[in-house]
Amino acid sequence: MNPEFSVVIATRNRARALTRCLAAIARMDGSVPFETIVVDNGSSDDTRASVERASGGLRDVNYLFEPEPGASRARNRGIEAVRAPFLVFLDDDAEPTPGWLQALHRAFAETDAAAVGGPILARFEVEPPPWLGGLLRVLSAQDFGGTRRAIDGEPYLFGGNLAVRRDDLAKIGGFDETLGPRAGAFFLGEDTDICERLLDEGRSLLYEPAAIVYHWISEERYVPAYLRQRALGTGQSIARKMGRRLSRATRIRTVAAKTAKLPFHLGMWLGSRLLGEQEATVLRERSLLITLGILRETFASAAAERRRRS
Repeated sequence: MNPEFSVVIATRNRARALTRCLAAIARMDGSVPFETIVVDNGSSDDTRASVERASGGLRDVNYLFEPEPGASRARNRGIEAVRAPFLVFLDDDAEPTPGWLQALHRAFAETDAAAVGGPILARFEVEPPPWLGGLLRVLSAQDFGGTRRAIDGEPYLFGGNLAVRRDDLAKIGGFDETLGPRAGAFFLGEDTDICERLLDEGRSLLYEPAAIVYHWISEERYVPAYLRQRALGTGQSIARKMGRRLSRATRIRTVAAKTAKLPFHLGMWLGSRLLGEQEATVLRERSLLITLGILRETFASAAAERRRRS
C-alpha cells in the first residue's frame, strides 16, 4: 500500500531522543498508511543503529545520510525521497501521540489547507527553573488552544509538528537553506518562512488541536548561554528574511526603528534585573539580543555586498 503521509525527521547526534521518537511513531494508530524517513545530518553517534533497531517496529522506515550541515538541507534531502502526497516534519526530540497522524489526515480531508500544525507540548528531561515558563514558545513549544482555526499571521506554525501538501511545498521550493539551525550556528525561522511563503501564494494554514506531539526539552536548553545564542540567531534570521522580502529602503527604516528602541530594551532589562524578576530579565535580554542579531547580520550582509561589488 502506498503511504498517504511521509514523516520526515532530521537528526544529528541525538540517538537517544531519536529512539524515543521512533518508538512513539511505532505506537501510533495505524489507520493512516505512512512511511518514516530519517535524515542523518552528519551524526557521529549511533544514530544509524537506532534507526535499524526501530525498523523492527516500523513497517516502512528509511535512513538517509546527508553530510552537508543544516536542518533545512536535511529536510530538503528528505523531501527528495518521499513517496506520499502529504509530508510531516517532526523533530527528533518529539514524541507524537497515538492519534497524531490521524488528526492531521482528518484536517487535510476536511479543509483545503496547504499546511497543518498542532500543539507542541513541553516535556522536560530535568525539572526546569521557575523562570522558564514564559520562554516555552522560544523553545519551540506551541499551543493555540483546543479549537481548530486558521493561521493567517504571526505567531506561525512551528516545524516540529508541521504537515504540508507535497504539491504546495514543491511550488515554493522547499526549505530555504540559508535559514535553519546547523552545527555551530543558530539560524532559525526556516519553518515560519515556509508559512509566510505559503500565505504569499494565497494558500491557507490550519491549526489542528488534536494533532498533539510532546517536545522533550533537555537541560542544556535552560542554560542562559544557550538562550542568548538562540536570541542572537533569531535576530540574524529575521535580518536574512528581511533581506529577501523587503526593499532596501524598507529594511533601512525597519532596522533604524529597532535600533532606536535599544535604549528602552536596555532600561527595561536593567530594571527587571535590579528588581530580581528573573523571567522578565531573561525576556528583556532576549529582546536586546534579537535586535543586536539583526544589526550584526545587516552589517555583515552589507559588507559582503560591498566585497562582491569591489
